[in-house]
Amino acid sequence: VADVAGDAPGVLGHVVDVGAGRGQLSLLLVALGRATRATGVDWDEGKVREGQAAVREAPVSLSVGDARTAELPEADSVLLVDILHYFTLPEQEALLTRAARAVRAGGRLLVREADPSLGWRSWATWLEERVFTSLRFNRGERVAFRPAREHAAILEREGLVVRVQPAWGRTPFSNVLILGERPPAPSAS
Repeated sequence: VADVAGDAPGVLGHVVDVGAGRGQLSLLLVALGRATRATGVDWDEGKVREGQAAVREAPVSLSVGDARTAELPEADSVLLVDILHYFTLPEQEALLTRAARAVRAGGRLLVREADPSLGWRSWATWLEERVFTSLRFNRGERVAFRPAREHAAILEREGLVVRVQPAWGRTPFSNVLILGERPPAPSAS
């Protein structure tokens, strides 16, 4: 997300963070001046309540809701960070479609997800998710990874221009950043 936001103030505009948890990312983006305001949704009521206490003075709103059905307001930037793989493949496609449709002209959808087509990195990621899910540290219903190229195809069908780049840094995991950008509206001449 930082690579996309760069140093330009407010470049992410109004951010919608799906699976926001306590809202740390939303709050950080607003505090750094990269986003003008943020709206977050998460199904974990305890996390949302803790986050609401922390964001009282900031232009960040957090609410309880299921990512699969929550209303996604139109936004300049929509974030899906480490959330898709907890849903079935049809639920992933539906959420990606809804998220893409919430992106305003000139806006973007940022998805951080593991890519299961990256060999040993994919195996390490799958194992890590299985361990943390079974320990209930991560509270998803399942772990269902889909190749980044399939996520990209869904976003392209929704009119976004997509690029995929590595996001694993120095870790052994197969995380990628899928950036879908909606072209700006044509200017009236």
